[in-house]
Amino acid sequence: MSFFLGIMIKALAPALFAMLLYPPFPRWVEQSLVRLLVLMFLAELSMMFLLKPLHLDAVVEALIDAVGVVVLISPLLWRLWSNSRDSAENLLRLNTLVNTIPDAIFFKDGAGRWLTVNPAGQALFKLEGISWQGRTESQLSQLQPDLVEAYRACKDSDERAWGKGHLDISMETVADDNGNIRHYEVSKMPLFKPDGSRQALVIVGRDVTEIEQAHGQLEQVANFDPLTGLPNRRLFNELMEHAIKRAEREQYKIALLFVDLDRFKTINDTLGHQAGDKLLAEVSQRLTEAVRDSDLTARLGGDEFVVMMDLLRDIDDAAVVAKKIIQSLSSEFLIDNEEFHIGASIGISIYPDSSRQVGELIKAADIAMYQVKNEGKNSYCFYSADMSENANERFVLETQLRHAIERNQFEMFYQPQVSLASGRIIGAEALIRWHHPELGMVSPAKFIPLAEETGLIIPIGEWVLRESAVQVMQWAAQGFALQWLSVNVSGVQVQRSNFADTVYGVLIETDCDPRLLELEITESTIMRNTEYVIGVFDRIKSLGLRLAIDDFGTGYSSLSHLKRLPLDKLKIDQSFVRDLPFDNDDAAIARAIHALGSSLGLTVIAEGVETVEQAKFLLELGCDEAQGYLYSPPVSATAFAALLAADSTRSQSAL
Repeated sequence: MSFFLGIMIKALAPALFAMLLYPPFPRWVEQSLVRLLVLMFLAELSMMFLLKPLHLDAVVEALIDAVGVVVLISPLLWRLWSNSRDSAENLLRLNTLVNTIPDAIFFKDGAGRWLTVNPAGQALFKLEGISWQGRTESQLSQLQPDLVEAYRACKDSDERAWGKGHLDISMETVADDNGNIRHYEVSKMPLFKPDGSRQALVIVGRDVTEIEQAHGQLEQVANFDPLTGLPNRRLFNELMEHAIKRAEREQYKIALLFVDLDRFKTINDTLGHQAGDKLLAEVSQRLTEAVRDSDLTARLGGDEFVVMMDLLRDIDDAAVVAKKIIQSLSSEFLIDNEEFHIGASIGISIYPDSSRQVGELIKAADIAMYQVKNEGKNSYCFYSADMSENANERFVLETQLRHAIERNQFEMFYQPQVSLASGRIIGAEALIRWHHPELGMVSPAKFIPLAEETGLIIPIGEWVLRESAVQVMQWAAQGFALQWLSVNVSGVQVQRSNFADTVYGVLIETDCDPRLLELEITESTIMRNTEYVIGVFDRIKSLGLRLAIDDFGTGYSSLSHLKRLPLDKLKIDQSFVRDLPFDNDDAAIARAIHALGSSLGLTVIAEGVETVEQAKFLLELGCDEAQGYLYSPPVSATAFAALLAADSTRSQSAL
């Protein structure tokens, strides 16, 4: 039933029945009541048509409400029209009305004797075949021993209504024959004689079980995450507010742990949201098992969870729980017969040290969590005030990074790659630089991780690939004998975008010869969802591009994976070149990488070559190519063209 009419009938039904049962009432009272009912119905009808779309169900609802109002006031309308005061006729009309209404209706006298009960009420108290008229609850309970508690509760409720002296509305629960709990909204109107003594009690009981169930479902949706069953942000904030008030009174601390999953986005974007949802459900279960029984775990959204540790006496307890969470999530996850490995970065804020406000505590823990991300992930960190300054700087940098492409603040630099045997420039690596109008030249080490974290690396990486394709074709048109231009590709690009399609689109757009482009991907990227990466590489290789593994030796790729990848080149990481030829360990690693590359038929290039001794050692080792400041730092396109021209001149002079 609609809102206004529901309130109207709930409040006025007992009064109407009383008016019909105990006439006469003043004629102006009856007229006013009818006008009130009609006006409320018209108001409800007007609001429905003004504020809601005109659907068939709305029209049906209005008609049902109209019938309800007509049924409800029809005895009064008839009495006003006929001006009849015949009690027998009134009782007949009342009897018809009462017996057709689905609500349970009871009339009791001042002594509590049951005078009239409609069929719905009789069914509720199982009165069929029982001589109930004129009996009280105490007498009826003797006839129905199994309903003793129900009658006792009914009598107590009656006394409460008599004590209030006016309309009393309460919620009551009743078990049906199947043991299911039914909810009833019970309205009781006490009537008194002129001397103040009790005259009668009119009771209307409405079954609102479905409404209560709907309310429960709405509350579940409003307060709990449907995927994990954990409290959502709304409920967590509310419970955290209560915990803070209690902690303030009792003088103890609260720890808030902000848990963000490492590598979840890669799995979710690669394998789909269904696999991601299953992973989140498993994560929520492990989180619940890792924390204390008194702790509250909630999901804020995405792959972000929070844990509230109430009644904290020692902040070291928060560190213990954080370690347990990290350990719990470090074990492999088996989703659809596939093994996955993730980690967790956890930021911790403390009430009242970090803040006294829920929002600020969450923000502080979030900032601490990002500090963990920046320092290598899969660990925990307590919030400190200086982190906020770094977070603000990071936020500003992220905002400006979003506009860098459209404002033409990026520029490509190029570093030569030379043949160790001939010393000639045979290739180059394309390296992005950011010319910030206020900060000057921003280091890639500072903005590339931020771009990867925010997903901005995808449009930035596409811009780099397009610029590189255009540039290498320009150099080819100028007659420079550059064999390839190497472009770095982020693992985020490979895992979270249709990267092979992007490469194909750039080739078509720029009309670039694919043999002039080489894509470099880090060794660690191969270890994340290897099968998917192999599939992407196979597609790219079929387009005619060259493929290289960057920073080789820093990851943990297996030989079985390497031999399945369509690679052309291994790049020895500069960390193994820096101390050559004097460091025996680095020399041994360099030899091993070269031997591995040769056995797989791959070209081996060393980066970070800065001295003649390093170049000589690598040449004697059999390494094919080198790159580093010994030959040239990264330079602009114009400067690199000059390097190519000079290299060509030296080559011709040598001939």
